Amino acid sequence: MLVRKLRDYIVVIIALNALILVGCGSSDTKYIDSGIEHLVIKAYKLAIDDFSAAIQENSENNDAYFLRAYSYYESAATMEDIELARNDFTSYIEHYEDAELREIKDLNIGISLDRAYIGRAITYHQNCEAFGDIKSCQMAVDDLVQASRISPGSWQVYQTLGIVYETYSQKSIQGERDGWRDRSIQAYNKARKLR
Repeated sequence: MLVRKLRDYIVVIIALNALILVGCGSSDTKYIDSGIEHLVIKAYKLAIDDFSAAIQENSENNDAYFLRAYSYYESAATMEDIELARNDFTSYIEHYEDAELREIKDLNIGISLDRAYIGRAITYHQNCEAFGDIKSCQMAVDDLVQASRISPGSWQVYQTLGIVYETYSQKSIQGERDGWRDRSIQAYNKARKLR
């Protein structure tokens, strides 16, 4: 009887400690966790609100910038939304400190510098495609070259680079098209080899 009461008492103490520890998490971490839950169910507006609150609580929380950029991108209805995603990817790149890949447990989103460059490159590419802005194509290429330096074995970098080069060939002047098309084929071939 005494052993059972003692065991019940220990269980209560452990449960209370767990509640205290959960309650001690920083508020920006709680917003991140909530935002991730919203991302999982594709409630992007709520996720954006959560990640914005996390940034407001702690402007040094770099993961919040990446995740909010991803949310903006996934829910983009306008070019302004793409611009918001690009701005957050840029903030993430500028504040990046930890070069190791970190996986979010509930999502298959790797938060890493190379993926931030790829994400930002995609936003530049969309601008190039939509408005024929060659400067945006070049900025996309620059970001993807940077990503390839960080992760030379990433097929995603070269696949995306192939897409951007193809768009570049379509938007460039007649004499330059073949060169960009050749680069596109080379990038696609490299992506295929890395898969």
